[in-house]
Amino acid sequence: MHPAIKLRHLRVFLDIAAQGSLTAAARAQGLTQPALSRSLAELEALLDRPLFRREGRRLVLTDEGTLFRDHAARALQMLEAGAAALHPRAGGGCRWGCCRRWRRGCSRAWRWNSQAWPRRSPWRSRPGPIPT
Repeated sequence: MHPAIKLRHLRVFLDIAAQGSLTAAARAQGLTQPALSRSLAELEALLDRPLFRREGRRLVLTDEGTLFRDHAARALQMLEAGAAALHPRAGGGCRWGCCRRWRRGCSRAWRWNSQAWPRRSPWRSRPGPIPT
């Protein structure tokens, strides 16, 4: 892999390939269209190959783009699996703590918040004082 290719290049490329347009991919990633266009142009310059051809407003993969898509998808999946293997608790549960002095107040607030919002994040709270 070219040392200058970043994960954002792969994610942008795969999103554009899946969506078929820069506008839809920008919406999906929460980025602006010029930022996505610039990332795609950087990737194509690094690979020295056009990955898409424009057909009206649609972007269609070239033969090189199709080949690269398959490899990029596998590489991204392997990287994500490797990161998940290092952090098996990632995405599950929540760990929190506080100093001894505040432990009683923290646990009381946690219990109150858990009862008030049983299916929500414990960090969202409703307005009002914490009962003692």
